[in-house]
Amino acid sequence: MLLRHIKWPRAKSPPLNVKNDRYSLNDTIVIFDRIRENMRGQRWAQFAAVVNTSVNQTLSRTLLTTGSTLLVVVALLLFGGDVLHDFAFALLVGMVAGTYSTIFIANPLLVYGFMWREVRATRSGWGQLIRHRPATRATATYRVCSR
Repeated sequence: MLLRHIKWPRAKSPPLNVKNDRYSLNDTIVIFDRIRENMRGQRWAQFAAVVNTSVNQTLSRTLLTTGSTLLVVVALLLFGGDVLHDFAFALLVGMVAGTYSTIFIANPLLVYGFMWREVRATRSGWGQLIRHRPATRATATYRVCSR
């Protein structure tokens, strides 16, 4: 909504979108790779706990990378001329949105998709459904054990 009010030349829009998408995608791949590595070592842990551990392990790297790049973008925004102002603002918004989506959107969607797949697999007879703690259906955590 903020970017809608800026008059963008047609030549500026596509490179900014590609840069911001690559920045967010790189952080997401790093976190997902750490999840894959931790799944090997923690085979019997709940998937949500493995994702939480992986995010905590890579959070400092993500924030330091974003922070150091953010310093340069803020310097361009403050000290750059009129030509660089719009470019730096778009990068700033994209970096903040990309970091937010990596941490708070991609990982919960991964956990939700994993749980949905497990529940669906147990309904079709591919695995055995185990509840780790007695709770209501909405708050129970599920895991599939192979035979």
